[in-house]
Amino acid sequence: MAQPHPLIGAPKSALDTPALLVDLDVLEANIKRIADTCRAAGVGWRPHMKGHKTPEIARLQLAAGAIGVTCAKVGEAEVMAAAGIRNILIANEIVGPLKVRRLVDLVGPADPIVGVDSIANATELAAAARAQGKTLKVAIEVNTGMNRAGVEPGAPVVALANEIAKLSGLRLVGLFGWESQATTIAEPAEKERVVVTAVALLAASARAAREAGHTIDIVSCGGTGTFPYCARQPGVSEIQVGGAIFSDMHYRTHYHTDFPFALTVLATVISRPTPTRIILDAGRKDAELGFERQEHGFVVWRKNQQGVNLDRTWLMHFEGSGYWAITDLPYPKKEGGGLGRLFRYPTPIDRHHTLVWNYRMQKMTGWKRDLWRFLYKNRGSDRGVTVLEQDRAALVGIAPCAGQRENLLQCDIGVANIRRLYRQAAEAQFAARANHASAAQ
Repeated sequence: MAQPHPLIGAPKSALDTPALLVDLDVLEANIKRIADTCRAAGVGWRPHMKGHKTPEIARLQLAAGAIGVTCAKVGEAEVMAAAGIRNILIANEIVGPLKVRRLVDLVGPADPIVGVDSIANATELAAAARAQGKTLKVAIEVNTGMNRAGVEPGAPVVALANEIAKLSGLRLVGLFGWESQATTIAEPAEKERVVVTAVALLAASARAAREAGHTIDIVSCGGTGTFPYCARQPGVSEIQVGGAIFSDMHYRTHYHTDFPFALTVLATVISRPTPTRIILDAGRKDAELGFERQEHGFVVWRKNQQGVNLDRTWLMHFEGSGYWAITDLPYPKKEGGGLGRLFRYPTPIDRHHTLVWNYRMQKMTGWKRDLWRFLYKNRGSDRGVTVLEQDRAALVGIAPCAGQRENLLQCDIGVANIRRLYRQAAEAQFAARANHASAAQ
């Protein structure tokens, strides 16, 4: 039997930094709030897991009442299926023989549903399913105003449904859409109006498909940026709210949500060359910090973000371990209180490991004393490496203007730019070497 990690049960001050922390009290409160809202509205909750990518958290969501999970790609669905989670919606189009084969492989071990928005993709999926003697469930993605993927609402949805019905190997089960054009609207009444308009297009498309003789059991939409309005719309059977369980500054400042932060990062001051310049072992390099001396240490904060970015960071001394930086978050005592540094989304720390430390302001027992496994924490397993390689390939080929056309994470844009620069430098070196060789001849 594996021995527990020696740091389990230790205070946060014992952790090496930077350390990713999950406040279990806040996490569970956020999960409960979403689940309760869905129950009250009479809709299912199918949380998107691209933010946490952790089977243990998915199980918490299922235990709270979630009907399944939503994924963005096959690799995520494979991890959820391997963890015994069957009801999986891949809210995206999957194309290409390798990915499609892996998708069809999931039918049986799990019960996946995949998005389609073209007859060409549907034909590819159907052929792969027939080759394995299986039937793959599909849902039509509808463009409700986001203007990214998806067929136009109304008659085009019915036309695609009619074509899918002719393909053996597929079974149409529903429609889905994402009203992301409403996410950044600050005024609640205006945000609700835009959500109502967008989701009405989805619901009307579902009615039209049913009137044409198709079975539409699933009408799925919504996300953290349109919660709770997305859950209250007629004709919706489920919503995909995901990131709210952790919350972050993007959701709070750009999407105007009010979920408390459950995910933080503990950092250490590694250098203080002047009284007003402090270097941490984690965080952004471009943050302009304010500084103030306190009786028992120091406090720093990001300038021009008071009242928006709640990250006044206290620098405190622990005997024998120097200064530590912990952000003061205004958690209510009933939610555990606590200090931590704001962080957006978790990410692997290297090819082999990802450590997420869970903490609570009370004694933990049972599974909560275990380290949670992260999506890529498979010690270099073939599947984990394959997924990472897919991400690498996607970032290498990303268009320079992609960030202007869709809501990419800044880390994705940054990595893509770095890889592009490396590639340009490598090509220049190869060209110089080839020229030198030619000259030598």
